[in-house]
Amino acid sequence: MVAEIDSYTYYSDSPDILHSVNEWRELDKKHLHIKIDLPEGWPKKLTGLHVWTGEELRRNPEKYKYYFTLGDLSEIHNAVKKFKQLGLPLQKVGKENFKLGSLGSKLEGFSEDLYKGIGVRLLRGFNIDDYDEQERLIAYLGISSYIGDIRDAQGLNRALTHIKSIAHVPKEERAPIGVSQQTTDPQMYHSDFGGDIVSLFVLGTPANGGESLISSTYSIYNYLAQHRPDIIKVLTSPEGYKRKGFPEGAPLIFYENDELITSFSTRNFIGFGEIPRDKSYPLISSEERDAVGGFNAIAYKYTLETDLQKGDIEYVNNLINQHCRKGYVEDEDHRRHLARLWLRNSKYTFLLKLPQEIKEKRDQFFPVEYEQEIPLNELEEDEIKVKSGADSIDKIYAKPK
Repeated sequence: MVAEIDSYTYYSDSPDILHSVNEWRELDKKHLHIKIDLPEGWPKKLTGLHVWTGEELRRNPEKYKYYFTLGDLSEIHNAVKKFKQLGLPLQKVGKENFKLGSLGSKLEGFSEDLYKGIGVRLLRGFNIDDYDEQERLIAYLGISSYIGDIRDAQGLNRALTHIKSIAHVPKEERAPIGVSQQTTDPQMYHSDFGGDIVSLFVLGTPANGGESLISSTYSIYNYLAQHRPDIIKVLTSPEGYKRKGFPEGAPLIFYENDELITSFSTRNFIGFGEIPRDKSYPLISSEERDAVGGFNAIAYKYTLETDLQKGDIEYVNNLINQHCRKGYVEDEDHRRHLARLWLRNSKYTFLLKLPQEIKEKRDQFFPVEYEQEIPLNELEEDEIKVKSGADSIDKIYAKPK
């Protein structure tokens, strides 16, 4: 639990290794801004719809925010009712058995914008108190099937995971905490391990904090390309950030086919919580530390901050944007609880020309067909981890069967 909600700006996922925002800003003031060239083939400035700032979206909320109409809610209610009558398991929810009329067409349009536009969409106005625990997930899975018809596994065959702190549960009664979704701490900016689109469904809100933060990787790049091209060089180095799967190193950002793509998460080479880093790989260098800190700090500069409400459904393009959250405080009556999906839309995903490093990882870990697990809550999910002996990042993110 954090002492102050606003302590996000002082936070680092690994305080002894990575810089917080304020630490990096102080270091940046002392940095000798020697003019160097960008890596060969990398643009001086990126343009297009993927370039945006949080301030721009706050001034024009219609670009990313949608409020369900009474007609939409009626369509969802009827679709949930009809799916339940089929007697099928949650794994079977899809467009073919969760029929949405005009809302379905709107959602398909949102999916296209998530791939080709700003890559952010917030749906608001779904009253989850009208539904029981299972019905809520039926609705979420059904609505999301119009955004992405492929649900990527999130380790241990979990097509859906729960983001809820279990830090208060005694260690002997749960699996080790190795991901920030199981704590109340703030996060650093990152892109998730899998999925074109990351989605969150708000089932419960904390007493205070927990705001969602999203930032355009394109805008972050433009700032760094102009002011700190040395950071771009470090992040694009094929010999940098050695980790599991990349013992010789691999970039964290890629530019191919006029597209900027990120695979940006520190956990693989830093570790997290009760699962420390893999010491068979070297600790990151001071330059690599500076680059991660700078990327994080500038992401915060352009952030879109949203105070999530119960029933909100958020979709973020995981390849062109970065996301994180502020820390939060909860009590017995106010616990933050989100369900998460990693999605791909077959209409667009197979048209993506991904860097080889990302493509190989995706092909290995995210088959279209696998034995999906849909835990109803965080306790059912932790049972899956305990039964699987998930005491390391490798085991938590095991290949789907």
